Amino acid sequence: MVLYLPILVRLGGIVSPSEQSEMEERLRNALEEAKAVYQCAKIEYRQALECRADLSLAHPDGRQALAAATKTHQYAFEKYTRALLRFNRFILDGKLPEDPEDQQ
Repeated sequence: MVLYLPILVRLGGIVSPSEQSEMEERLRNALEEAKAVYQCAKIEYRQALECRADLSLAHPDGRQALAAATKTHQYAFEKYTRALLRFNRFILDGKLPEDPEDQQ
């Protein structure tokens, strides 16, 4: 009986199954971390929206809190999206991530 395991080809050689497992684990950890950061940013953004409603945008604290929360939310969402795409490309297509932080 022959089992087919997808083999990832890296420039200059083949990636072993143990390297694949290590890469998958790193990508999964990065994905879970990015998701947790995004979930926190989403909560903070919603709280800033509620604060804005209480203080109004004319109030400097409401405007500043909303601007900071919006920026943090956007950054966290983009990071989570990139982590999800890298993980999916690795699992579904067998493509090694191009991001150097994932290959360490």
